[in-house]
Amino acid sequence: MNTHPFKPIIFENTKSVIVGSLPPETADFYFSNSTKTRLWDILTSVYNQSETVCKNSNTKSESEKMELLKSLNLGINDIILDYDRTDYNSVSDNDIIPMKYSNLVDNIRNVQVDKLLFVYQSAAAWFLHSLENSEPVPSSKLNTKIEYGTFKELSIKGRNVKCILLPNPLNRGKKGETLDFKLQQYKKEIRDFKTVNYIDEIFNRLDNWRHLPSYQLERRFDIFFSLYLNSILNHKYKTSISGLIPEFPIRVGYLKKSHKRPNKSIKIDYLAISIKDKRLFFVELKTDNGSIRHEQMENMIKAKEMGISKILKGIIKVHTEAAKTYSKYKIKHLALLQEFVRLGLLSQKEEEFIPTKHDYKISLVLIEPQKSIQSIIDCDIILFEEIIPIINKRKDEFSQRLVQSLRLWKDNPVM
Repeated sequence: MNTHPFKPIIFENTKSVIVGSLPPETADFYFSNSTKTRLWDILTSVYNQSETVCKNSNTKSESEKMELLKSLNLGINDIILDYDRTDYNSVSDNDIIPMKYSNLVDNIRNVQVDKLLFVYQSAAAWFLHSLENSEPVPSSKLNTKIEYGTFKELSIKGRNVKCILLPNPLNRGKKGETLDFKLQQYKKEIRDFKTVNYIDEIFNRLDNWRHLPSYQLERRFDIFFSLYLNSILNHKYKTSISGLIPEFPIRVGYLKKSHKRPNKSIKIDYLAISIKDKRLFFVELKTDNGSIRHEQMENMIKAKEMGISKILKGIIKVHTEAAKTYSKYKIKHLALLQEFVRLGLLSQKEEEFIPTKHDYKISLVLIEPQKSIQSIIDCDIILFEEIIPIINKRKDEFSQRLVQSLRLWKDNPVM
C-alpha cells in the first residue's frame, strides 16, 4: 500500500478546492507529470484574464504554483489517500486500487471553502462513494457518468458547499471541448478575483501578518471596523450614534500630574457620541487578547471619572500650546475642536473654544475576540461572537469577507 505523495494544499484564504484523483508515480507535484496536463496553463490564464490558454506553465516552480493557487483563492486536495495500482507505469484512473479516501469534508471544515471543483469524473464518483463511509472500490465499480456543473451540495458548519464537476484539464476531451472552452468553464467557477482580489488580499494579509512580532493589526483594521461600529453600539445599547472620532486624545497631564510632558496625549481607539441620548462611548478595540494592557484600561477609567468637560479642556489646552509654535499638530487639533463644535460639545467665539454644558453619560466598551482573563471594572465587554451576526446581515462582498477574518481571529486569536 502507498500513500499520496503530496499533502493537501489549503490556505486560510482558500475559497475553492480543486479535487483530482491521484498523481502518477512520476509526478513531482500536483498536475505536473506531463505537458498534456494543462491545469497550470488554465489557472495561469484565469489569473491573467486571458481568452486563450497559455503554454509551459508546468515549468513553474512549486513555490510559484503555490502562489498562483493562493492568488486565486484555490487549494488542491485529491480524493485518494492510500492506494495500490494494477500497473505502476499507468496514468489511468482505471488502474488505481483505492485503499483509503482523503477526508475532504474534515479538511475544509475550519476554512471558508464554498466550492469543491472536481476535474475528473472518477474523482467525483469516488467522493460520492466516500460520503457513504463504504470501503473504497475501483472506479470501474462506480457510476462515473456525472454531468458538468453542481452535482451535490453539502452543509459544513452551517456553510453551503457546492460540489462541481469541471472538464478535465487535459489536452484531450469530449468532442467539441477545446482548451479555450475548458478555460471558460474554469473561469465561471473560480471567483473573479480581479474585481474582489484587492478586498481579499487586504484581509489575507491582515490574517497572515497579525502573527508577525511587530505588526499591530488594530491600527490597520480600525478604519474598516469603524464602518460597523454604529450598528454594533446600536445593537448593544439601542442608541443612535451621531459622531465617531478615532484616536480620541486624553491629555496626560490630567491623568498623571507629575508627567514630564503633560501636553502629550494617550489615545482611546474611538469616541462614539450619541447626541440624542446624551451618551458617550470610549471604545477600545482589541484583535488579540494579548494586547490588552492594564494601564491602558486604567487610563480609560480615569478619563471617565474626569468627565467630558475636563477632557475637552485638556484638548483645548494642548491645542493652545501647539499654536505657540509652527506645528502640524495645531492644525490637526484645530480640526478636532471644530468637529466638537459641529457635534455641539464645544462652542466657538472667534479663536476661543468653550465646552458647552453637558450631562453626558460615559460608558467604557472593550471589544475583543474572546473573553479575557483580566477583570475590568466598570467596562462593558463585546465579544467577536456578538459582532459577527451583526456584520453578517450585510451581504456585500466586503462585509462577508470581513466576517471570515473575524471568525478566524475569534477561533485562533494571537495570544
